[in-house]
This record gives sequence, C-alpha cells and structure tokens, in this order.
Amino acid sequence: MKKQGRGTERKTAIKKESTAVKLIADRSIELNNISLTILNAGPAHLSSHHVTLAISQVSRAIFLNKQEPSYYINRAEGYLLANDYESCISNLKKAQLLLPPRKSMKSTLPDAMPGACWKGVITANENEEDRDLFYARDKFEACASSSVWLNLKFRRIYFTFGQILLDQRRLYESLKYFKLARDFGMCTSSVYLRMVAIYIGLHKTDEALELLYNLIEKHPKNADLYILRAKLYSELGHVDLVSMDLNKVAILNPQHPEMRQLMEYVIWTSIKYKNKASAQILKGQFDVAVFFLNHALELDPTDWITLLKRGVIFSEMGHYESAIADLKGVLEMDDRDRERDAEVKSYVGSVYNKLGVDLFLNKNLDEAVNTFKKAIQFTSTEAIIFKNLADCYWFLDDDNNREKCLYRAYQLNPTDDETREKLAELYFSRGERGVFAGHFANGLRELSKAIDLSPNANYIFERGRVNLLTEQLDAAREDLSIVLKMNPNHREASAMFDQLVSKS
Repeated sequence: MKKQGRGTERKTAIKKESTAVKLIADRSIELNNISLTILNAGPAHLSSHHVTLAISQVSRAIFLNKQEPSYYINRAEGYLLANDYESCISNLKKAQLLLPPRKSMKSTLPDAMPGACWKGVITANENEEDRDLFYARDKFEACASSSVWLNLKFRRIYFTFGQILLDQRRLYESLKYFKLARDFGMCTSSVYLRMVAIYIGLHKTDEALELLYNLIEKHPKNADLYILRAKLYSELGHVDLVSMDLNKVAILNPQHPEMRQLMEYVIWTSIKYKNKASAQILKGQFDVAVFFLNHALELDPTDWITLLKRGVIFSEMGHYESAIADLKGVLEMDDRDRERDAEVKSYVGSVYNKLGVDLFLNKNLDEAVNTFKKAIQFTSTEAIIFKNLADCYWFLDDDNNREKCLYRAYQLNPTDDETREKLAELYFSRGERGVFAGHFANGLRELSKAIDLSPNANYIFERGRVNLLTEQLDAAREDLSIVLKMNPNHREASAMFDQLVSKS
C-alpha cells in the first residue's frame, strides 16, 4: 500500500510540475504577446510610455523563460525604439547565443521559437546568395549560430550606433561599431568613408589613406574620393601626389568646386621649386637645380619652359641623352610657344654635336657621323657641326663628303680661318694627286681652288711648277714671280724663274 501511495504521490507531483511549467510557459507567451501587440502598433502610435511598457512586459516573460531567444529579440526591438543601442545589442547577442547551430536550426525552429515575430525568419547557410548580405567568407564562421535576419539586424544597428557616436565626436567608440558593421557585411563604401573621417579626426593618416586606396580601387570614377585623398596629401606635404590626384579629377570632373584651391596650392609650390632651381643654377649647383626642376615638372608636366631649362642643364652636365629627351619633349608639347621652335631645335642640334664629339674622341666614327647628321637635321646653320662631320670623313678617307662639309661650313662662316685652311689643304692634296696621276688640267684646277682660299707660297709654287711642266710659260713665270715676292729666299722658285728667263 505504501509503495502504491508513493507512486501516486510521484505522479501527482509530476502532474503538478507539468501544470506549473505549462502555466509559466503560457504566462511568458502571454506577456511576450502583449509586448508584441504594443510594438506592432508602429512607431507613429508609440510613445515612450508604450515602449517602456513593452520592454517591461517582455522582461517579465524573460524572467519566466530565460532560454527563449525570441523574447530577447523582442526586447531588443523595444530598446531600439527607445534609442538604447547598447541594450539592444546586448539582447541580440543573448538571442544569438541561444539560437541553435545553423545546421540544426531548421529542425528545431518550430519548437524552439514560439511567437509571431519568427514567422518571417529564414536560416542562413554558406551557399545562400543574397545581394544585401555582402558576407566575407572569413567572417562567415564568426556568425555560425546566427540567422540572416540577425546578421542584417546587427550590421544596421552597429552602423546606426556608430553614426550616432560619430555625430557626438566619440571617435574611438564610433570606430569600434563601424568596424563591427563592416565585419557583418554592411556596405563597404559607406562604412569606409565614415572610418576615413574618424581616422582623420584621430590623426591616423596612414589608416585613412589605406581605406581611401581601397575605396578608389572600387570606385575609380568617383572624383570626390580623389579630392579627399588630395587634401590628405596636402596636409602631409606630398604635393606631387596631390598633383596626380588633381590630374585625375581634371578628367573626371573638371568643374569640381574644391579643385581650384588645391590647384593653387600645387601651382605656388611649383613656383617655389622653380625659384629654388634658378638660385642653384646661379651658384653652379646643377645637380641640385635638376632636383628642384624634377619636382616642379611632377607638379606640372605640361610646363614646357621648365622642361626646356632642365634639358639645357642636362646638356651642361654632360647628360646628353637626358637633354635630348627633354628638348624633343618640348617640341612635342601642343601648348608651347611655336615662335621659339628654332631656338629649341638649335639646342637639340647643339646637344647632338656634343654627343658626336664624344663619340669621335672615342673612335666611334660611324656613330659620330650619324649623330652629327641628326644635329644637322635640327639646325643646319651651325658651321661647327659641319666642321666636326668633315673631321669624321677625314678619318674615314671620304674626301668627297669631307669637301661638301667643309665647303658648307665655309659658306656659313667665311671668316673662320681654320675651315678655309682645311678646305684649301684638301684642294691642294687633290691637285697634287691629279698631277702625279698625269691629269694636269684637273690638278691645276684643284690647285687654283686651294690658292683662291689660301694664297700661300707653297701652293702658288706648285701651280707654277705644273705650268712649267705643261709649257704654260707665261702662267709659270707669273706664279714664280709671286712666290719670289712673298719669299725672296725660295731657292726652287728662284732656280725655275732663272731657267724661264734664260729661255726667253
């Protein structure tokens, strides 16, 4: 009887316990539904009193059933309406912990989450494609027990709370929540822009620039991003990088309202560099001058005057290839002063001439010839270039081309005694070879050319001797007479002249 009585008592106790659990569950659901009824009325019909009442009702439901995640979500909604973001986040995190793992969520959802708010909940898995999620794969496992709905909720709350903190200038706290919003897949560009503003406010320029690089990579046609980065560069004094970004803005949006001020900064800095370069040129410090001119050209690559100046300095320093590149670059610029083209071409020809002289001295005769020819293409009025080219032909035993070059040099500068003597010597040598070969007429003609250029005694004597050999006695007598007037002690001329007198 005692055993039977104990069994009856146990059944009665279990029944009472079951009844109590059911009563508690029903009461918690009732309280939760009251809260939902209030919250579902919509923000337009909710006062702060109604929100507080809804929170208190769902809090009582949680007191009765602490393992129901939907209650925490409902309370989070209430805190959200009350603008208590920290409490909202805390409740959502609690709900996230109580949710079953993703793999078992579908099987447990109907039993685990009673309540109207869960009717529209969907589960998340790694293969879902939702354009509004922007999940990063490395962040996906961090949210392994949450639903898509919770993730969306988290990122929006983090973003909103971060913006509120940013408006209050609570920068460190704001940065924390923006990072969380980013990690939960909030629109990257929107989050990054705010993080850039925070890093700037915290004087963390490197971090701000890194984010701007990422943003510009994703939005390469957004002129505002280039302007923002240019402003940061200007604060750091990187005027060359400012110029690069402004060049991009000039293509994307030439009328950007903030471009003018930044461009003025670039222009004034460029002027400073040019002035410093001029001061160094006066001191003879060409390498330092080139340093400043390089910076000026980085800021304004279309400044042909600065490019011309650098080309001339390179020429003075012996950097001929660099000088030629700069000077030719000037001639390719559309906005140059075309009235100065002749001057620039003269500079190019001068540099080619210097380069040709170096090649000649190093016995690179063929290269020297080609280089002097290039010089002539740019300036055909410089006698020195033709003289140098003639010297190359002399070493190459090319008398015809040597004669042409010397004759052109003599035409350009008739007062140059050296050119005249070289040309006369060439004619004299050619005349001697003609006479030796028995071509007396050609020989006399070449000798006469030499005498016309340089009437010295040796040339005239040689012509007189040839005239005597060809029995042109009057011409021979005249030449020998001139030689004796120039040099009375000339023995050969005196002997020949006496011979002519005795014949007559």
